[in-house]
Amino acid sequence: MKKFFPVIVIIILGLMMVTACSNNSASNESNDMSSTDEAVSDDAAVGEDQTGESEAREFDAEKIKEQIELTELGAYTEKYINATRRGYATLAKNTSDHDIVLYCTFTFYGDDGEPVATAESSDRYVNAGDTALLFADDEMEPFEKAEVDLVVEEPRYTVLSNQMDIKETLRSDKVIVQLTNKSRETADPAGVPVAFYNGDELVDCRYIYCTTHDSPLKAGETVTEDGDWVSGSVDNVKVYPNASSNGMKALPDSLEGDLCKEDFIVGGDAASYWNRTESKGGTTYIINTNDLTELIQSTKDFYYVYYTPEVDASEEGVICTARGIHLGDSKDSVFKAYGKEKVVKFNPETDPFYNECDPDNQNAIKEIASEYVEYHMKNEPYGIVFYFDKNDKVSLVFFTYK
Repeated sequence: MKKFFPVIVIIILGLMMVTACSNNSASNESNDMSSTDEAVSDDAAVGEDQTGESEAREFDAEKIKEQIELTELGAYTEKYINATRRGYATLAKNTSDHDIVLYCTFTFYGDDGEPVATAESSDRYVNAGDTALLFADDEMEPFEKAEVDLVVEEPRYTVLSNQMDIKETLRSDKVIVQLTNKSRETADPAGVPVAFYNGDELVDCRYIYCTTHDSPLKAGETVTEDGDWVSGSVDNVKVYPNASSNGMKALPDSLEGDLCKEDFIVGGDAASYWNRTESKGGTTYIINTNDLTELIQSTKDFYYVYYTPEVDASEEGVICTARGIHLGDSKDSVFKAYGKEKVVKFNPETDPFYNECDPDNQNAIKEIASEYVEYHMKNEPYGIVFYFDKNDKVSLVFFTYK
């Protein structure tokens, strides 16, 4: 179970006590997405650019909005047994050098020039240089024209749209999409906006959802989803990528030798509940992360995990280190993955980590800790400490910055 304890500057989180919610914004889109295999823009590294480049790449939503090129596709109509929905669609090309979150409000006007309805598109995650499909529809009377009001926001997570690979199959009245996440991060949300055509005429627009909070699209995974049926004759479709990271990075393929920063990217249930706060423009955001360097460096303290049978589903599922070590693994497996180091007898009176923990967790740790072994990065204060129980099984893992 993951614990973060507030002693001194220490932060401790109760792992399975947290319930996370996912926010899927949707207009009335019936649901889909597309892709390319190019690398993600490195907007996250803006702070590391040289001064001139950093200033040039400062995120200014209004300036970026001026760099969005619209190609209006026009109106479409969805006919159902008991209702008729009318909508409008446009393509939006991001010509800026920033990855963005983009959505819009459509205002629909009647033949008298007066507004008859408004509708909002759902969010699009648009890489620099890429194009998004924006659309919205509602039950309304026929309209003569539509105006588009764009909103640009800075992404909180990596925009992965251009790292989604899509294969679409058109049936007579719907489309089936196969979406593959070719990035090294977990995608959630991920979906496929689809424009349906008869020749060059726009017939309908739908959105195919490919993830839920409980079922994100992990790195390398593929999902197949059916879209809803479409009214009208269709002979071709165009699909557009739409995906964002949820903050979770893929574990490294293989690590050997001395400890490095990639050793602090972790998997397992505990990783799904670690987060940090970030403030921008007076607003505080909760940022998911399974890269513990982002957490322990900012607090200059540590995070640790152990197994609580009453809460955790399985010992092995609680944590997985970057080198494949789980709770319950043998001491020999730790030595094989990290190298053989001196094993120290656990002493609650002198143990530096135990004595900074909250009393309730100290009692739990005393029951499961018999010995420990430490690994540290060279020239940086990051470290990992594995504790073993009386049977030489991993029972507790500390990720430290000391």
